[in-house]
Formats: sequence, structure tokens, C-alpha cells
Amino acid sequence: MLLGGLAVVLLVGGLWWAKYGPYSGKVPAVLGSHDLGDSIVTGGGEAAPAVSLAAGWDFTVAYTAAIWKALVVGLVLAAAVQVLLPATWLRRVLGSSDAGTARGGLRGDWPRCPR
Repeated sequence: MLLGGLAVVLLVGGLWWAKYGPYSGKVPAVLGSHDLGDSIVTGGGEAAPAVSLAAGWDFTVAYTAAIWKALVVGLVLAAAVQVLLPATWLRRVLGSSDAGTARGGLRGDWPRCPR
């Protein structure tokens, strides 16, 4: 029970750090200016750059800079669930393979196609 609580604390703290905290400062500025800022694709320009390896690399760098906190939180949370929550408990909570769509989605099952 305590380890599950620790996982929940990691989830809530990580979401605040990666998502809600940064936006709590940005939302009032956007509401006041009605401007979201520069696009991650076009930067300050009017149109997207021509397709090229350099443009693809620039986008990859800009996108990674924008989402790195969420990536770190996702990896830490996945590791915490794997380490802190016993596999037998997860199997019991998520149920058998025919337990339903929501449980199957949480388990990561692919939808079964009729034969």
C-alpha cells in the first residue's frame, strides 16, 4: 500500500513539474496577449522551412527541448511502477486477458481480431 502511494506521489509530482507548473505561469501571459508565441515548426517565420535533413534535425532538437520533462517523468514513472508494484498484484488488479477493453489497454494488449 505504501509503495503504491509512493507511485501516486511520483505521478502527481511529476505531472506538476512537467506539465501543470510551467503552464501556470504561461496561461496568464497568453490570456493577456492572445498570442501563443512562435511555432515549433516555423519559428518566427511565416511558413515552414523547406523539407531537408537540416530542417528535420532543427525540429527534432526543438521538439525534444519542449518535451524533455514529460519524457523524464514517463520513464521514471514506468520504472517506479515496475519496481514498486508487485507483478502479482498488477495481474490481480488488471485481471485476465478477457477482462475488458480498459483493463486490456492498461496491460498493453493488442486488440484481438476475430478469426
